Amino acid sequence: MPTKLLSSIEISASPEVVRGKFLQFHKIPQYHSGFIVALTPLPIGKTGAELRPRDQMRNELGGIKVTPTVIENSPTLLQWRGPWPSKYLNLLCGHHFFRFQPSTGTPGHTLFLHEETFTGPLAFVMGFEGSRRKTMVKFVKFNGDLKAWVEGGLSSEGGKRSSRASGDGEKLRLRGGEIGMGKKQTSVSAGVTERDGTEETVRREES
Repeated sequence: MPTKLLSSIEISASPEVVRGKFLQFHKIPQYHSGFIVALTPLPIGKTGAELRPRDQMRNELGGIKVTPTVIENSPTLLQWRGPWPSKYLNLLCGHHFFRFQPSTGTPGHTLFLHEETFTGPLAFVMGFEGSRRKTMVKFVKFNGDLKAWVEGGLSSEGGKRSSRASGDGEKLRLRGGEIGMGKKQTSVSAGVTERDGTEETVRREES
């Protein structure tokens, strides 16, 4: 029963610009702290833009070190897949997605989607309220930091202040949910930040 977490934010720049900035992995510490500690293409020296399907990475996300395999690195999507560390007994695997789509509301802007689908026997745990909220706050924080950095004009400290505001779990409010029994799918749309309208969704699907 996979569990899907989805967040999104609109950025005032084209998808090409947003993707180009995002793929500068070595600059992540300049604008973000907390969730994404490091994204490192292998072998060392390869850049984010040079990643190809089947390449490996060495990433640190939320204190967890993983070595995922790249599935796609295209103008609209970076996707990797990899099991969590062996201490989880290979019972949980994450499929991470970063999408760069033209905004349908504002020409020239980007709808940045940050999502992860968890599979494996323990995937259902990520759909629990506590686990979901904790992970979504981290997603929203990173999204806000990337937006501030791409749009420019914020100092390092200013970016951190902005990210704390956008990532504050207390500012997330439930927006309702729906159950689609015909498709054997439970979907909960949960949370729009009070500050900037960032959306989050969690979905659990039954096979």
